[in-house]
Amino acid sequence: MSTTQDFNRLGEEIAQAYEHRRLLKEKMQRDFSEIKKGTAELIGSLSENRAEMGHTLRVGLQQFTTDLGSQGDKRREGAMEETRQRMAEIEALRADMRQMEAETRSFLEGLESAHRAMGESLKSELAEFSATFGSQAREAMDNRVEEVETRRGDVAVMRGEIRSFIGGLNKTRAAMESARKSGMRAFEEDRKAGVQDFLDTVRTEHQEMAAAWQGVLAKITSVLERHSTPPSQGGTARQETGTQADGAGASPAAAQGDSGDVSRLKAEIAGTLKGHPDGLKMTQVAEILGIAQWRMLIPIMRDLQDTGMICKKGALYFSE
Repeated sequence: MSTTQDFNRLGEEIAQAYEHRRLLKEKMQRDFSEIKKGTAELIGSLSENRAEMGHTLRVGLQQFTTDLGSQGDKRREGAMEETRQRMAEIEALRADMRQMEAETRSFLEGLESAHRAMGESLKSELAEFSATFGSQAREAMDNRVEEVETRRGDVAVMRGEIRSFIGGLNKTRAAMESARKSGMRAFEEDRKAGVQDFLDTVRTEHQEMAAAWQGVLAKITSVLERHSTPPSQGGTARQETGTQADGAGASPAAAQGDSGDVSRLKAEIAGTLKGHPDGLKMTQVAEILGIAQWRMLIPIMRDLQDTGMICKKGALYFSE
């Protein structure tokens, strides 16, 4: 059943395609006929236009040739007229040039005569000037020579004065140099003597202070030893007790003397540090005060720090 329908549909499509092809062929034939007809009409129109255009061109060319001939005649006539005018102008220029040449020749002749007259005048004036200038030049030269001789004499006198001045200046400088050297030697000797006196004085004071401080240190050492000795056992303790008891009777006066020495030592340490604002080490303080055992100053320096009289920054001690 489906095959029959397919064949029927195929037959219809074939019929439609044939009809379409027939209509297309008829249309193409009509279009070709119209194109052929239009082409024939165009060719005929072109033939007619070409004949008309050829006629128009021939007429225009003939007219152009006629106009060109008439214009050529006019141009030739104009050129001839211009040539005649130019020739007239050239003749006028030639006449002007001849006149200018004559005027120039006349001017040159006048200039030459004036030049000759001027030359004669200059010669006479030059001869007169030479005569006058010669006498003046000789007089000026004589005056100049005399002036030069005078100046030479003045220069010789000035040289002598300068030599004498330089000699006196050298003598003065030598005397000043000798005086300066003598003064420097005297100053150096005085300085050395003063320094030596100062060193001797300082050395003497240090020796005296060292001797005094040795006694102070001995007392300080004895005080520190009494206060720092630990108690012994048994009989030793009793013996120490007895010793302390014996010393107790003499203790007030001795303790008072030791306390005064320590106070003076503290004052000396504080004064020494105050005189050295950049600070001193403990060894430097001991050296200045003439103390051989600087470690003896440790408790005193600590006590001064505790009381706020001095302070310590690193290894240096400063006065407050």
